[in-house]
Amino acid sequence: MKENTTVRALYRLAEQYMDQKVTVSGWIRTLRDQKQFGFISLNDGTFFSPLQIVFNRDQLANYDEIARLGTGSAIIATGRIVPTPSARQPF
Repeated sequence: MKENTTVRALYRLAEQYMDQKVTVSGWIRTLRDQKQFGFISLNDGTFFSPLQIVFNRDQLANYDEIARLGTGSAIIATGRIVPTPSARQPF
C-alpha cells in the first residue's frame, strides 16, 4: 500500500508535491458529477481547507460508481498534484 499524504502536508509543502503522484484518504465533503469528469472536495481532518480531486470518465473504469458516492463516504485516492495558479488552492 502506498504511503498516505495528508492534506495539511499538501498545503504546507505545496511546491514539494507539485507534479508528484500522491495517495490521500479522507471523507467526501461534496461531489459534483459533470458527466465526463467530476470534482470531489476531500477532508482528512488534518487541515481546515479541503483538497479538490478531479476525476475523469476516460481514465476510470468505475467512474459511475465513484460519481454515486455521497457526503461522508471514506475514500482513498491516488493521483498527480497539478498546479492551478488562478485558483484559491495552489494545486
